Amino acid sequence: MTKTVLVPVDFTELGLLDKVVSHLKALSVADKLNIHFLSVIPSYESFVGFAFAGQDKLASDKQRIEIALSTLKENLSHIDISNSTTQFYVSIGNPRDKILETAKKIQAELIVIGSRNPGMKTYLLGSTASSVVSYAESSVLVVR
Repeated sequence: MTKTVLVPVDFTELGLLDKVVSHLKALSVADKLNIHFLSVIPSYESFVGFAFAGQDKLASDKQRIEIALSTLKENLSHIDISNSTTQFYVSIGNPRDKILETAKKIQAELIVIGSRNPGMKTYLLGSTASSVVSYAESSVLVVR
């Protein structure tokens, strides 16, 4: 049986990736995994505001996605999870929304997400992990 697993990767918290990978390796013992790694980068408007978004944005978004995809693949190149296949994606926008959209699109049976340094507002989980847990239609494994 093959399980489709979505793994969001935060470039600013690559330390969590090793913990996530150890869980993926354990899961791959029981099932063949189709692992989809996803990185979500902020939109251009998040940095400069909507007033400056224009034609140059499209070219820079494509470049940003290419750079992020290359970085994602490079950071995951050392990972070897037996009994699995991997795919890589980069999206631009709100992390929670893009994670949930991708999970639905690929029909993920499981989302494996790392969580870091929660604040008082989210108490036990980071804000993105907390939002994904709240709104996901599939199971979510939160790794600390």
